[in-house]
Amino acid sequence: METMGCDLSATALFSNEARGFENPITMRNIITNYVYPNTLALLEITGADLKAALEKNRGVFYHQK
Repeated sequence: METMGCDLSATALFSNEARGFENPITMRNIITNYVYPNTLALLEITGADLKAALEKNRGVFYHQK
């Protein structure tokens, strides 16, 4: 937030199948748990956009078995 000068920061939870890390941690463990490149982006969104995203996530979390 400091680097980008923004008011809100977010990240994605990719999968509930991630098993965490073994000891010692290997590059394979990291790639398996986080398969996307490390990217920082700044987006301007409206309050309606934020509300819609939160509502979508709420639906995902409440409907998991």
